[in-house]
Amino acid sequence: MEKGKIKNIQKTKAFQGEPVKQEYIRDAFEFSYRIAFGDGFHRNKRSGGSHHRSSYEIFVNTFRGKIAEFVVSDYFTSQGRVVSQIDLSIMGVGDWDSADLLVDNIPISIKATKHFGQLLLLETKDWSNNGQYIPNLSHEKQSQYDYFILVRTKVDIPDQNNSLFCKEELEKIIFEKQILAEISGVLSNTDFVNQIIKYKYIIYQNDLLNGKISMDADNYYVHVAELESIEMI
Repeated sequence: MEKGKIKNIQKTKAFQGEPVKQEYIRDAFEFSYRIAFGDGFHRNKRSGGSHHRSSYEIFVNTFRGKIAEFVVSDYFTSQGRVVSQIDLSIMGVGDWDSADLLVDNIPISIKATKHFGQLLLLETKDWSNNGQYIPNLSHEKQSQYDYFILVRTKVDIPDQNNSLFCKEELEKIIFEKQILAEISGVLSNTDFVNQIIKYKYIIYQNDLLNGKISMDADNYYVHVAELESIEMI
C-alpha cells in the first residue's frame, strides 16, 4: 500500500466489555499519575512517530495500558494459572500501552486500545523480522513473546487536554464513571512472523485510517475480528 492512502477497516468486532474491579482502577490510577506527573519517565512519542505527548496524554495512555494488564492477569489467575506479579515500579523509559506478563512462564505482551478500536497495531521499528522486540535486545529484558494479547477499554475521559488537571480533579473524572474492558483476542508470535511481517501487513505513517485518523508511525496491523480466542494460550 502506498503512503498517504486511505485504509478502510472492512472487518469489525463489537465491543463487549465488563466492569473493571475498583481495586484495579485505584492501583492503575496511582501508577499512571506517578508516571505522568511525578517521578516516572515514559517515551513521549512512538517508535518512528513525530507526535510529542503531553503529560495528560501520557496519563491517559498509561492508565489504559495498566488496566489492560490487570484484566489479563485477573483472567489467567481465575483459571488457576501461575501469573507473574504486575509491575507497579517506576523505572526508566517504557511503553505507555503495553506490558509484559508471564503465564506459566509463557512470555506475553499485552497491548491496549480504545473500546471502538478494530486493529492490533505494532510499530514496525520496534520489531525484527523474526519477531523480537528490538528496544529490549540490548538490555536484560524480555525481547521474544509467544503471544500478544489485545485489550479494549472504555474509559470516558478526554484523550487530549491542554490544561493539566490536579490529582483530585483526575480522581473525580476517573472514579465517577464506570470503566469497561474486554480481552479482545490473541496473536501468536508464529503468525506475527509468518503472516503479518512476511506479507507486510503495514499501515504507513500519514495514511488515513477510515479516511479520518492520520497514522503517526508505520505499524503492522491485525484486525480484531481475526484475532484468536484467549483460550488458545
